[in-house]
Amino acid sequence: MKTELVHTRLETLLERAFETKTHKIQALGSSSELPLAFFLSQTYSKQINVLPHFVITHSHRSAEQLREFVQFFDPNKTCHLFNHFDVSPYSGLYPNARTISDRLRFLFRAQNARPGEIFISSVQALCQKTLPFAELNARTSFWECGTEIPENIASFLNDLGYQSAPMVEDLGQYALRGGIIDIFSPAQNQPVRIELFGDQIETLRFFSPEDQRSQEETQRIAIVPARETLFRDEHHEELLKGFRASLSDRACDRAESEEILRSLVLKNTFPGLEFLLPYFYSKLESALEHFNSALNVWVLDPVDVSRCSD
Repeated sequence: MKTELVHTRLETLLERAFETKTHKIQALGSSSELPLAFFLSQTYSKQINVLPHFVITHSHRSAEQLREFVQFFDPNKTCHLFNHFDVSPYSGLYPNARTISDRLRFLFRAQNARPGEIFISSVQALCQKTLPFAELNARTSFWECGTEIPENIASFLNDLGYQSAPMVEDLGQYALRGGIIDIFSPAQNQPVRIELFGDQIETLRFFSPEDQRSQEETQRIAIVPARETLFRDEHHEELLKGFRASLSDRACDRAESEEILRSLVLKNTFPGLEFLLPYFYSKLESALEHFNSALNVWVLDPVDVSRCSD
């Protein structure tokens, strides 16, 4: 699908702007998601697609709409959406595991972004900072056929925030059954069944979480953290000290605070742990800081985006 008249003209205008090293370009005419989705999905310009694309929208619904339009115009176009925590720390509700996993998948993809890939985020999600680039990068590993799995695999996966389960059905779960490991890493679209020969990976196969049947083989998978809040031995005392200090500044339910503190001491995860993210790291970073390369940044309806970020 390609509309030669309008689309080629826009490509030409942008290419000329890039040639003159213009860093900020304003395109007027529509603030709808549809034209931008059409352009990003259909452009074949090497100058425009030499970098990944990052689109900022004024709302999560707008971001979802943009992704739907991109995939309508080109179902094969790689498009990633950054989710936000849509619950308040004071609401009594907690971010669900799927949202956390989706955020980590986005961040992993951002660190490995390829030219022409499309990344979309609402301004609200972008304002919700996350774990540092260096932390996610250091805690990501790649497993291949023929390599050995880490020693004490259960402890290794628990430290990354994975949950042990009898059967892997959702993101962030793993199951150990003799010489077989099932794991659903946020980096993958499907869970993976790992067959071992001793401590060595013999085969890697995707499988269906619905019927548990093995599917096609793969040669390499990425194991990324399943949570943004990762306990680290070298910073554990700082985490506890920071949380204790925060309790002295505000009125809190004593029993609840002591229960949270007890869980932190024991390094146990619990619902709502993500709200304590600032205590886990000395510096948080935005999703934009997880990209390894330069980007084409698109701001859809800058006036609304500016209004929502105030």
